[in-house]
Amino acid sequence: MHSIRIFLFFILIASIPALSLAAYSSVQRLNVTYDPEGRTIEGTIELEPGTAGTTLYFLLLPNLGREENPYLSERTIDQDYPFGFEESGIEIESVSLVQSESETPVGYRLLPLPPAFQTYSLADGVLAVDLPEGGSGDLMIGFTLYTPRNSLGDDGVTDGVLTRRFGWYPLLIGGTDRVVEKDGTIAYAGSDWFPLILPSYEYEARLTVPEGYALFTGTDRVERSVEDGSVVYRIGCEGKARTLGITIAQGYETYTLDGRTPIEVAHLPAHEEEGRLIATYARDILAAYEARFGPYPRKRLTIVENPNARGTSFAADGIVWLSRLLFSHRDVPLPGFLNRLIEFVLAHEIAHQWFGLGTEVDLDADSWLSEGFAQYAAVSYFEGRYGPSGGNLFDVTSPGVIEDFVDRQFGYLNLREHQIEFPYLVSLWSGFDEELVKPTSRVEYANANATRIYDKGYLVARAIAGRVGADAFDRALKRAFETGRDERLTVAEFETIVEEEAGESVKPLFDAWVFGDDSVDYAVEIVSQQKTSGGYETKVVVSRSGGTEEPVVVEATLTSGATERKEWDGKGEEATIVFTTPSRVRRLSVDPDHILPDRNRLNNNDPVKVVTAVSRASLPLDAYVITPAPSSNGFSFSYLDRFRVTVEPSAATMVVKKGRGDRYTGYASIEDGRLTGNLTYTHIAYGRPEIGLSSGYWEPDIAYSIGLSRLFSDDRPLFAFRLGALDLPSITASRARSVYLDLTDGGAVRFSVFGYDEIRIAPRAYLEGGVFFGFSAGDLPSALRFRFTELHASPLLPAEQKLAGIVSLELPPEEETLPYNLFNLAMVDRRRTRVYIAGGVGWTTLTDFGKTSPGVEAGLEELIDLSTLGGLLPMSVRLGVAVPIVGGGETVFYAEFSL
Repeated sequence: MHSIRIFLFFILIASIPALSLAAYSSVQRLNVTYDPEGRTIEGTIELEPGTAGTTLYFLLLPNLGREENPYLSERTIDQDYPFGFEESGIEIESVSLVQSESETPVGYRLLPLPPAFQTYSLADGVLAVDLPEGGSGDLMIGFTLYTPRNSLGDDGVTDGVLTRRFGWYPLLIGGTDRVVEKDGTIAYAGSDWFPLILPSYEYEARLTVPEGYALFTGTDRVERSVEDGSVVYRIGCEGKARTLGITIAQGYETYTLDGRTPIEVAHLPAHEEEGRLIATYARDILAAYEARFGPYPRKRLTIVENPNARGTSFAADGIVWLSRLLFSHRDVPLPGFLNRLIEFVLAHEIAHQWFGLGTEVDLDADSWLSEGFAQYAAVSYFEGRYGPSGGNLFDVTSPGVIEDFVDRQFGYLNLREHQIEFPYLVSLWSGFDEELVKPTSRVEYANANATRIYDKGYLVARAIAGRVGADAFDRALKRAFETGRDERLTVAEFETIVEEEAGESVKPLFDAWVFGDDSVDYAVEIVSQQKTSGGYETKVVVSRSGGTEEPVVVEATLTSGATERKEWDGKGEEATIVFTTPSRVRRLSVDPDHILPDRNRLNNNDPVKVVTAVSRASLPLDAYVITPAPSSNGFSFSYLDRFRVTVEPSAATMVVKKGRGDRYTGYASIEDGRLTGNLTYTHIAYGRPEIGLSSGYWEPDIAYSIGLSRLFSDDRPLFAFRLGALDLPSITASRARSVYLDLTDGGAVRFSVFGYDEIRIAPRAYLEGGVFFGFSAGDLPSALRFRFTELHASPLLPAEQKLAGIVSLELPPEEETLPYNLFNLAMVDRRRTRVYIAGGVGWTTLTDFGKTSPGVEAGLEELIDLSTLGGLLPMSVRLGVAVPIVGGGETVFYAEFSL
């Protein structure tokens, strides 16, 4: 089972602290010109400096990308920089005080940023301007922004489209009352970490772009004119905004939906239908949010199709960017297949206009006040539209062959259960859970950040809403928005707001779920059931392990189909509840609506729930699944990704996972009266590589395995014992190595080693090499002889000793005509070409080396990355041709497919 989910990345990924604005004017005026050839933005930013004799500090965020990350592998870097690493940066050209027609230079210093979010490229991250005593006039800073080409869709140029959300100009962060210089850099007075708070300003800007280019932004005012052969945009905000996001591009088309809040969708050609649909979604979302959280804080909303193909969507004040994937893959494999997911992603990003952008919060330590709230708003909106239970992610209602297949295989998917709660459970079971509220520098598992902030963030918000009531929680969110518009909102202050709206204390809830790393497991058990004169009396024990005292619903389902509910106050570790019902209780369930983030839902029901998936796939969080396989007269028995046992008339397989690193696999088969099988235990050790983050990051490092097999060789049964270790590729290095040792009950020994590495010779072009060496001692059974799987055309027979190798050249991918639609069943997302030479030689004993003929072949492969289900289910196809060079053989065409 492959888990299917789209990852919604952080709305804010750069460090933007902001401090008290009392010492200076909040108006920021920019006058800049964009040069698409040099990918530069050059001009000035002007503001009233405030008190003379003080020091103003500005963040130069683009300089965080001036240096290449020294820890990541070259292939990892190429994923973000398709033309090779290109630095971003902001150069300060001048600093002066301007009054009337006079201009007085002002001294300034460049300081490094503190390592609060990353540990490299920190130099010149802060501009310190020392205002002279007696100086007067507006402070004007001349700067040049250098923008790289990347594939991110943000902070760069992607497919010719420039996108910058914020901080692409010197960003004022405050005065000497809150910022202090310490150890050669800056710190935040009174805090032991560097907060991530977006300052709010009144932005006014004049942007000049070449003719043929268009500017898209979220400001309240946009005026366009043509002057001296260039296009000039004069833009501004009515009131304060925390960001000034821009996209500058050619070839876009627009659709505008008029109304009280005009909605403009800028889309690439051929996506007008998607543009119109998204505009209507946005109108409905705005209306729903205004009813819940108060007036939309901007005058207009701009939605831009972003050229990134990763599924990444994000927002700034008054503007939302949606990934190209949501447009290009919307109708694959069925018309409108992604519609609901698009609506959900749009609802999340629009929610940031109230939470994260509309409020002043620490987006580092208190990111829950942004992402958790936006996710809660979006999911509750989605479930209000499409219901909270059952398959609600895709709308497959029309009859048809493809429709029926998709509905049977994927129609069960539920947004909350499978996109949010299931990933949280996997993270929790894997030992990657930690406190919801904490600064980046204290995060231990940055590899699970998206799950912690988005998924757990939503589940915790939902649990609080379940405790105090959805209406009271919405009122608290509305007050939080009103409070945080002009002053900083903290988690502690939000806790107080919730308590005031609910009329009760929620401190235990916040202590356990928001500030702590607690988890909870509720269980229910029927201890007795007896007939009475008026019906049945059923005694139930409900228990809680972990968590905090919190009311929970216990539901009895009767044989008649009726249900009755009681509430346990959650005090203590267990309690006995008595149900008096007119008919027998068929099942008891605790937390039937999944309000609480329970770490083990299997024991939420008594009897344990078992679902039989006869005509439609199923993946419940609280039940085992039996799936019949009529074609083989077998069945499978499974629970999520934790285990699966498949039984057929003559074979059986099993996979069992425990935690993040332990896996047990096995199979058994009976054919012609002969029993064969295998049992293997694999332990994946995780490593904590240095990757340039201030937080910890964990990834699989080495896979150790031990196994026992029974097989037949030349009609003779034998047992083989195997030990192995596989050094896995990393985001810091692409190499892989393995070593395996096999021992048979007949005394034969087989040993093998393998190594792979690559050298980057140009952007996205790699020279790859792999070597395999295997030798044996004793009478090695034919079934264990080394096979030459590296070769396709050369007819080398299995051998007791083996030496093989391959050298290949992977060429840069073809992307100009992509994505490419394959009969509306799948999309070709990437194509790569690889040429190779492979060879091998086998021999019987070590003394025979050099006496046998090798096999050598040359080949050409096309590596095709595809996706279906709107881009959510990736696939890979390898098409190749191999031509023998040495050792005979025939030209072979081959194809391989993998999920």
